Amino acid sequence: MTATLATIPSASQTTISRTPSVVSGLDAFGLTNQAQSLARSGDLVGAERLHLQALDVKTKGFGYQTPQVATTLHSLAEVQIRLGKYAEAEQNLRSSVAIRSNSAIQHDQIEAAKSRELLAQILERSGNLAAAKNVRLAGQQEWIACGNSKCVGQCFRIEQLSHCGQCRSVLYCSSDCQGRDWRSRHRFYCHSP
Repeated sequence: MTATLATIPSASQTTISRTPSVVSGLDAFGLTNQAQSLARSGDLVGAERLHLQALDVKTKGFGYQTPQVATTLHSLAEVQIRLGKYAEAEQNLRSSVAIRSNSAIQHDQIEAAKSRELLAQILERSGNLAAAKNVRLAGQQEWIACGNSKCVGQCFRIEQLSHCGQCRSVLYCSSDCQGRDWRSRHRFYCHSP
């Protein structure tokens, strides 16, 4: 089944059509953009609702084990963290990492590293620094996210990173990133192993 989107006048009256999964993907893209806009404006409940709708559309259109679904799971988890829904966010991040970790595509490996870092921060928040460290190191050694979520470089090779001197759970690309993360987040959870 295809949905006809437009007719181009020509000698043969060629019709451009798209499969339902492409149309669904376009619908989901719009939902995701709206969700991100709501999150930026502070409407987190509305953003979560739209991310869940986008997830449903993408799952039906592309299948669950796809990068499109992994991206939405990560975005949904970011909103859920801001809402204090840590268990749901953890589950969605674990699913996102599982989907992306099976890919040989560099972009997917980098995105998996970002999801692992966000998952590790949830574990860190619950006091489980050992599990957080294991999650961070579980991926490709050439793609590990800096612990500062606002880091410009974001992902690095393991030899380019340094551990937090006290807990040794979080990895940073520079002392500047470590200081920024310490002031904004890590100081509340850091303790010696």
